[in-house]
Amino acid sequence: TARTINSWKENELLVDTDKKVWHKFNLTECIWLKIIQNLREFNLPLEAIRKIKNQLLTSSDMNLEFEQSQAIEKLISVLKKEGLHELEEVFKSSEFQDIMRKQKLMVLENLILDLIFTRSNYRLLFNLNGELMAHKDNY
Repeated sequence: TARTINSWKENELLVDTDKKVWHKFNLTECIWLKIIQNLREFNLPLEAIRKIKNQLLTSSDMNLEFEQSQAIEKLISVLKKEGLHELEEVFKSSEFQDIMRKQKLMVLENLILDLIFTRSNYRLLFNLNGELMAHKDNY
């Protein structure tokens, strides 16, 4: 509800936004809202949720993340198998690679992209102190 969202804003659980306008949530923010909702159902303290927010919504080096997960190579492989050669060339291009090197995404955004590209399963494990670990199932 709007009351819940406003309460979460006041308690600094949401990404900083202008408080006087309607807010449109992007995919990452919608997922974060669902995470908050689930954490509150477990009666996790607000301070612990703020700590989790600080871990998930901080920027990371996307280029390093992609290199470690090999997501681009996997995507190119899928595009090749599907016969989508134009898209394959876009992802292989030096221009795209340069753009990716400059990108800084939040940790949660990186997890979401990995979920989309590799169809992996993740579990977010946390404790009452707000310590968080993302576990990726490797099938």
